[in-house]
Amino acid sequence: IIMSNTTGPAIDKMFKQSNADDMIEKPFQLKDIITLLEKNNEDIEHDS
Repeated sequence: IIMSNTTGPAIDKMFKQSNADDMIEKPFQLKDIITLLEKNNEDIEHDS
C-alpha cells in the first residue's frame, strides 16, 4: 500500500531531480544533435 502511494510522487521527484524534464521540455535539442551527427557522417564520407 505504501509503495502504491509513493510510486507516483517518487517518479515525479526523480524526473525533477534529473535533467529528464529539461530534455522533455526542449525536444528540439535532440533533433539538432541528430542533425549534427548526420551532417558529420556526410562530411566523413566525403573526406574519405
